[in-house]
Amino acid sequence: MRRLTLALTALAAAPVVVEAQITTSAIAGRVTGDGGAPLGDVTVAATHVPTGARYGVQTTADGRFLLPNLRPGGPYQLVVRRIGYRAQSRDTVSLTLGQTTRFDFKLEPAATTLTAVTVNADRSAPIIDRERSGPQTNVDRQQIMNLPTLSRSLQDMTRLTPQGNANSFAGSNYRYNNITVDGASANDVFSFSNSYGGISGVGPSGTPGAAAKSQPISLDAIDQVTVAIAPYDVTLGNFAGASVNAVTRSGTNTVTGSFYSFGRNQTLTGKSADDARTAIPSYSDYSFGGRLGGPIKRDKAFFFGNVELARRNEPLQFAPGDPGTVLDASTAKAIDDTTQARLGTSSGAIGPYSIRANNTKLFGRVDVNLSDVHKLDIRNNFVDADAGQLTRGVLNINYGAQDFVQKSRNNSTVAELRSTFKSGLSNSLVAGMTFTRDRRVPNGTILPQI
Repeated sequence: MRRLTLALTALAAAPVVVEAQITTSAIAGRVTGDGGAPLGDVTVAATHVPTGARYGVQTTADGRFLLPNLRPGGPYQLVVRRIGYRAQSRDTVSLTLGQTTRFDFKLEPAATTLTAVTVNADRSAPIIDRERSGPQTNVDRQQIMNLPTLSRSLQDMTRLTPQGNANSFAGSNYRYNNITVDGASANDVFSFSNSYGGISGVGPSGTPGAAAKSQPISLDAIDQVTVAIAPYDVTLGNFAGASVNAVTRSGTNTVTGSFYSFGRNQTLTGKSADDARTAIPSYSDYSFGGRLGGPIKRDKAFFFGNVELARRNEPLQFAPGDPGTVLDASTAKAIDDTTQARLGTSSGAIGPYSIRANNTKLFGRVDVNLSDVHKLDIRNNFVDADAGQLTRGVLNINYGAQDFVQKSRNNSTVAELRSTFKSGLSNSLVAGMTFTRDRRVPNGTILPQI
């Protein structure tokens, strides 16, 4: 079963404050002179320090400015200049995905001698924040690195949303969410993923590869995540629960990398909670990976790559004859013997059984500063996953032949061209193509089940 998705989006904006962008951030503000009079034709320049990318605009007649299509994060250096006035700057400016950060400046005539400049922040928060378009939770890279996570998933990050419960937001089923990565859809196009807990979907649900128990992208490739519940923004839609937007990391002028490994097994669990003399069945859950980013050409082009492998071996409980089950081992064996005699095929494993879940994630991204006006980034994300699907319970006795392997392969390519013109107009062109293939491979002869 295959599905191919093509997406092409273009957005043009006039010189007004644009809020809650999907893949970018913005800086807005007002420049005034003596007596609070607005200053027009003031040059406002922002430099993304890690990559040297430059953005510039001039204030309008009423002193207002907007720098859209900025890469989230930072740090940025913001400089304001006008002939006849002393320049001002702000260093270590950090931007949040989908938010407009406001900075106001008051310029002094150049002839004035300044001994010191003190900037005092107004700590009294307004009742209404005009820079926000509705209830929204932002998770930046520092939080992603510091927050505890067991599954290394987006779900572990979105749990910070007060209106959320696992993958459910505002009381809606997780299938009503809209998940995007770099502006491209990352939803489960077939909706085959199991609920893993009903409305919430506590496992990897609603994303490509979820049925194969895989995450859609490595957590080490994510830069920022936002969760919008009810945004007043025409650029966000197609959801009834939450709009989960994520942007990926990119390279900088500094070569950085990391190699990591996470794992656990039965030795970290100890003995059974019911009987201290009973050992936990052997299991394993390991992840290995690494990332590397740096410059291709300083201040011009950059690369970032991430590789991650996950291997899981999970034993099932409630084999026939286990405490609490309704079917004893001898009866289960008799059913298997009958199946063998009448149908000529075995029912598969009767006793202890383990299922495996494996996935490989490959991510690559290239960013190019074409000019002070145009910025281009291209990224590709590939996930290959497979997982056994057999389940057992006290009243649900399944044989090994009833197992099947869910295989999922997802390849997503996205290109984005962000343009900011001196006239105040800006444009973001996003083109994406996603190829998804999900299929099931039976473990034995397909038999009717009663």
